[in-house]
Amino acid sequence: MVGVSAARVEWTADETVSRVHVLSDGERPPRILVRDIQSLLQHQCGQSVQLDAINVVEFGRRSDEAPGRPRLLGFEWSWARDVVRVACRLGVEDRTAEGSSEREDLHLAAGEAVVQAVNALTGGVLDLRLVAVHTVPTSRGPVILSLVETGGRELLSGSAAKAQRETVEAVIRATLDAVNRQLMRRGRAG
Repeated sequence: MVGVSAARVEWTADETVSRVHVLSDGERPPRILVRDIQSLLQHQCGQSVQLDAINVVEFGRRSDEAPGRPRLLGFEWSWARDVVRVACRLGVEDRTAEGSSEREDLHLAAGEAVVQAVNALTGGVLDLRLVAVHTVPTSRGPVILSLVETGGRELLSGSAAKAQRETVEAVIRATLDAVNRQLMRRGRAG
């Protein structure tokens, strides 16, 4: 199956699938792989498996590092009294751009820094504006959700797990996720 490097299936005593562990090369989004694996097991093997019983781990190219889309090169942040300054540097192929923002809210400053950098990389073609950043509690830990608007026309959303990352990096990656989805649809970054 395209996107799968290796897989392991766990069986119950009555020979039904209990869990599926997949190692992905990053060529296809994990949620698509999970649905395809579920369908394959149902139609080819007659095994009904719940989506949450299929685990995908990605190794290899990440979506925010794919060619033609902005990738995170670095970031820094600091507090000065009640204001936080966040700066991030993004790159696309051989081009780089920096964005920075000063706000009272760490999440908004990080998201706005990404939007500024992407607008610089794309020459303002997308006319991005950060709408909101929220932390959403889930059973698997907090997830950062970033909402970005394109020129007042379309609302984009992106997410990143906060678990092993510091908050600023999670916000940056969530905002990049939203932007990269738009760029993937348009097929360009500049």
